[in-house]
Amino acid sequence: MSINQLLDALFRQHNQELLYYAEQRAGHVADDVVQESFLALMGHPEPESITNHRAYLYKLTNNLLNAHYRKLAIIEKYHQDCEELDSLPSRIPGLDMALHHEQLLRRCLQALKELPAMQRNVFFLHRIDGLSYPQIAKMLGISRSTVERHFIAAMESCVAASLQNLNNKSR
Repeated sequence: MSINQLLDALFRQHNQELLYYAEQRAGHVADDVVQESFLALMGHPEPESITNHRAYLYKLTNNLLNAHYRKLAIIEKYHQDCEELDSLPSRIPGLDMALHHEQLLRRCLQALKELPAMQRNVFFLHRIDGLSYPQIAKMLGISRSTVERHFIAAMESCVAASLQNLNNKSR
């Protein structure tokens, strides 16, 4: 099942119950919160590796609801500064920028899937797990320079996939 099919199936299965859950806690912002939950799931590096998608979506929704109430509490506490806070530009990218980044991410993930297993493992160990080159070398029983070569090759594949996206747009 492709990532798009997985996300579509999850949306169809759980959107209504998540909306009901969010409406019980936050009423009018439920739609936004649930939508942000699915966007956060899309941002997961490997959504198909999640063992319980429903529980994960509930956790995301709950966290976003808690963040919403923390924001409301701050606004209430500092009501005088509320108008000033509202006038600040959002750090959330616009829809077109979010779509562009999603396309870049998908191309990069596809490029990573096509890599040899060792390059992909090194990339994830370094970028996702935060391990250093020496730690990865020790773990995999290879030299540090080999780890560097694998990581650089993986990064080059991601960059090439990103540039391919740019080249396709300029045509």
